[in-house]
Amino acid sequence: MVVSIFSYLSVWYFCNIKNNKISIQHDFKDLLFNIFSLKSYQNLDQILDRFNIRHLSEAQKVDLNLVWHRLKPWPDAVEGLQRLRKGMMICTLSNGNLALLANMAKSAALPWDLILSAETYKHYKPDPESYQGLCKTWDIEGASLLFVAAHKSDLDAAQAATGCQTAFIVRPDEFGPEPQENLGREARFTYHAEGFIDLAEQLGL
Repeated sequence: MVVSIFSYLSVWYFCNIKNNKISIQHDFKDLLFNIFSLKSYQNLDQILDRFNIRHLSEAQKVDLNLVWHRLKPWPDAVEGLQRLRKGMMICTLSNGNLALLANMAKSAALPWDLILSAETYKHYKPDPESYQGLCKTWDIEGASLLFVAAHKSDLDAAQAATGCQTAFIVRPDEFGPEPQENLGREARFTYHAEGFIDLAEQLGL
C-alpha cells in the first residue's frame, strides 16, 4: 500500500503571527505550498514579500522554513497505519524530499515500512514515472498496488499510470472549514474511507 502525504498529515495551521505565536489561516494555502517547494532558505524572503509578510524575526523565519518537517498527523493516522501494516507493506510517495519525509515520520511516529518520494524516481507527481517506479521498487504488477490519497487527481494519475487499486481518504478539514474538492463517493475508486481506521476495517485488518 502506498500513501500520499495529505491523507496522513494535516496542513491546516498557518500564518497569522500574533503575540509571537503562529496559527494558519485558509487564505495562506498558497504560501504553504510555496514553502513546501523551497529549494533554499533564501527563497523564503521572496515568498514572504509576495504575501506582504514583513514582521518576522530571523528565528521565526527559520521556524517557518521548517514547518513541513513537523506537521501533526490526523488523529486516525498512526493507529490506522499500524493496523494496515499488519496485513501489507506500507510506504509513502510524496513530492517532498526524502529528508523531509523522514523528519515527518520521526516527528509524527508514522510506521512506514519504506519511505519513497518523487526524489527517488527523479519525477514529480503526477508524472506517470513517479507512480510506475513504485511497481518497479516493489517488483509487483499495478493491480497488486493500493494507492491511497486525499486528492482525487492523485488517485486518477496513479491509476492511469499503473492500473492500481485506489482508496480515497476523506479529509474535509484539510484546508479549513471550506472543502476544496468533491469529497463524495465515486465508483472509479476501489475504496472510499473516512480515515485510515475505516480503511483498515474495510480491508479486514
